[in-house]
Amino acid sequence: MSGFFGIFRTDGEPVEPDDLIVMRDAMSCWGPSGSRMWSDGPIGLGHLMSCVTPESEGDVQPREDSRGAAVLAARVRLDNREDLFDSMGLPRHASRPVPDSGLILRAYEKWGADCTQRLLGDWAFAVWDPARQSLLLARDHCGTTGIYFCRRGQRFAFASSLKALTALPWIEVRPNLYRIARLCALWVAKGDTTTCYEGVHQLPPAHRLCLDGRGDRLERYWRLEDSPGIRLKTDDEYVHAFTEVFEEAVRCRLRSRGKIGISLSGGLDSGSVAAVAAKELAAGGRRLHALSAVPGFDLSELGPAMRAGDETAWIQATCRHIGNVDLHYATANDVSPVEAIRRMHDLRGEPGIGASNYPWLISRMVRARGLGIEVLLTGGGGNGTISWDGTGCLLRLFKDGRLGELLDQLKTPGGAYTGQSLRRFLGQVVRPMLPLGWYDRIRHEAAGHEPWEAYCALNPVFGKRLDLTGSMVRLGHDPDRRIPQDPVRHRFLIIRPGHDPSGALVQALGAGYGIEIRDPTMDRRVVEFCLGIPAVQYVHRGRRRWLIRRAMAGRLPGEVLWNPLRGIQGADIGHQIRAHYQETEEALTRIEKCGQAREVLDLPRMRSALESIRNRVAPESVANVRLMLMRGLDIGLFLAGF
Repeated sequence: MSGFFGIFRTDGEPVEPDDLIVMRDAMSCWGPSGSRMWSDGPIGLGHLMSCVTPESEGDVQPREDSRGAAVLAARVRLDNREDLFDSMGLPRHASRPVPDSGLILRAYEKWGADCTQRLLGDWAFAVWDPARQSLLLARDHCGTTGIYFCRRGQRFAFASSLKALTALPWIEVRPNLYRIARLCALWVAKGDTTTCYEGVHQLPPAHRLCLDGRGDRLERYWRLEDSPGIRLKTDDEYVHAFTEVFEEAVRCRLRSRGKIGISLSGGLDSGSVAAVAAKELAAGGRRLHALSAVPGFDLSELGPAMRAGDETAWIQATCRHIGNVDLHYATANDVSPVEAIRRMHDLRGEPGIGASNYPWLISRMVRARGLGIEVLLTGGGGNGTISWDGTGCLLRLFKDGRLGELLDQLKTPGGAYTGQSLRRFLGQVVRPMLPLGWYDRIRHEAAGHEPWEAYCALNPVFGKRLDLTGSMVRLGHDPDRRIPQDPVRHRFLIIRPGHDPSGALVQALGAGYGIEIRDPTMDRRVVEFCLGIPAVQYVHRGRRRWLIRRAMAGRLPGEVLWNPLRGIQGADIGHQIRAHYQETEEALTRIEKCGQAREVLDLPRMRSALESIRNRVAPESVANVRLMLMRGLDIGLFLAGF
């Protein structure tokens, strides 16, 4: 949870100490264990320390190497420490543990910028090389950390917190309306480095940025797309190999001095992480603390479609089955939706895409902090990795001419063909090949609507002026948000290798509560394995998510292992809005007075969504509250703050 910041004067003038102090103070929550600043002429670095791992005690940063050849500031947890010791010829067991930052600095001494390929874990760092007069910024493979940067004239500023940049007096803060429009439409363009502030950028995952006398060079040093395929002999070998990789990913994330928690739902992803973590912790006499969000309102009036919004029964079954778990519930009753949005803006500095989940996210973090938890595990990336549902597998078999395998997959688990087999063939093979996209486009154009109007609160006039639909199509994004039927494209849409912005937002949330958030399902080794094995390992005769269900057989209860439903996060958001109706109405009124908000947002639709739950929360109104009102409030309150 440590953070770092810095300024580089490309004109050679000395860095102003006051600017470093401003940056440090703006992100002070990142360093409960203290802070330190270092400067030398045109470069200044700062570090805010949080001691979570045993090796982090006594880790003084910014850190200079033994020869004074480089200076580093980092946010880092390395998962391949022993491999690095061996490859650099260092003794593994020294009288004083080498901190992770020290290993990165030694790796830079040996391999230069190419050290980025060799580091496993969650990390981001800045290295100043005085001999070359160069600055290197780098971020981990899967983007579980973050670095923001901004250039104004001859000043180049960077930090792991967006707020450290926007606090600088020489950075004029203006909203980036094009980025905000794309965010509202749930579109994160590949290769995009922009933020919701004009001229302020984010370093993408798996990228490094080098600044020296030759200029600025942004390089992508790792591509998940280029990972080699993995082919084993039997289905059991795939399960065994996956289990080894996954267990190691969980195990290395348990390195902590304090309590370990997990954000536990009733599903397979976090449940699988909990099953492995609880067993590992038990071997060392420690317990796992589960933080579970449950609705604070009765959802029965919303009908059976929303029953997965309350996962209490599945959560309890998981904890009973795996043992060594202390279960703690968190409801969002004590956090209003508007208050949650404002808190997230305070922590992250910009809006996100999941505003209806903010209240229970905040509630969970408050509860975890109260329990003294220092590390919180999640299974956030599991939908694209460990528990991928195999979308498009049958179509792929058909297109590849593997008809024997296709016919076998169309059977029921009992080995027979039924009417369900025919329906699966029509739905998963025939229907995706029909040109439905053209029909959707013609239908939208005939009605005078844009595709994104169905799922976001963007002002249609503003969106059309930006040619948002055309931009989406040109850059390979489907404005109708249809699920890709190619297995690889489907998983890349979920994982977003090389351009996923969520890690930087998650780390800011954790920093605000003194908790380091770790996700084993986005471990590089796990991601590469899950993308490398054949897609048919995830489906079996109508059963989806087949890999994780086989791997967790006996380790999770049957009612969780074979549950066909997916949980619904923030299912009680309509009730929360209604319980805080006046506060929400006042926030919307404030937004309606903001000129930029009127330009960007469809405020009448937001007002209609709010009024639809004034008297009761109906099932048909919940979607509009989630898609239109909460996302619109998130963006509107951000714009109203300028």
